[in-house]
Amino acid sequence: MALANSRVQLDPPSAPDGVYALIERSFFGVGEIHPSNLVQTAFLHHFGVRGGGSRIRLTRQCVSALGIEDRDGICLASAVECLHNASLVQDDLQDNSRLRRGQASVAAKFGRDVALSLTDQLITTAFVCLSRVSQPGKLPFLISRINHAVSETVEGQTCELSGSLDGSSVERYLNAARKKSGPLFALSLELPLIFARHAEFLELAHEAACQFGLGYQILDDLKDQVSDLPGERSGNVVFALQKTDGSHSAEAKAAVMAQGFLQEASDRAESLPHDCGRSLIELVQILTPQIDAFTS
Repeated sequence: MALANSRVQLDPPSAPDGVYALIERSFFGVGEIHPSNLVQTAFLHHFGVRGGGSRIRLTRQCVSALGIEDRDGICLASAVECLHNASLVQDDLQDNSRLRRGQASVAAKFGRDVALSLTDQLITTAFVCLSRVSQPGKLPFLISRINHAVSETVEGQTCELSGSLDGSSVERYLNAARKKSGPLFALSLELPLIFARHAEFLELAHEAACQFGLGYQILDDLKDQVSDLPGERSGNVVFALQKTDGSHSAEAKAAVMAQGFLQEASDRAESLPHDCGRSLIELVQILTPQIDAFTS
């Protein structure tokens, strides 16, 4: 059975960006889908229900603002989205999560070994997507930045999974959450900045995205208080604050912290060149009312 006739179409032909289409082509290559290949089946299952696409929009807006050609923007956005989805599959595996996007997670449906294998192949697929840029001379810098982001993310995830946050200070929790949530998101800004030869703004973009990641993570913690359990590997800032502030004040304090981080993210994004941080500012504006609900 030919690959083109057997796979699930991830992007409609009229879609303007083709990001998911490039991910699909890069993942499967020119071979055939084999029903017995569980990693291929798991890929189709996972991407059968897509996420919000915030990283794709952020990358594409940044690309457009910096005057990068659309075909290169698709490559950069596809690499970022591949790495993001690899992290989701791995998170579900390590956290024993049963659901992802309203359906069974890859680990729950296909088992831990398949989830680990899919994570590996999604990471390599990100580099295949990236390799298609029109200026291959820029690949070493792009790849180096991806490696830096993955390294930071792994460090944050390892800190949480090791249980070292249990009973630790709020500062240690925030440091781990920043590393876990920010760097892969930051690539949406960093890769276009590298491609457009604006490397002098990399650290500013990284800081803006990491501050956003902290605010986003705290909002997630506020929403997950019922499902998260205090104790080993809980990784919830509200529980960490409860040790010193009490239940009610901890929630309000966490919300105020999130507001501060998001405001810092917005302020830094405003200083990026050619208004390329506008989508990040818009994301902050979307999240802020959700956080405000926890301060009343």
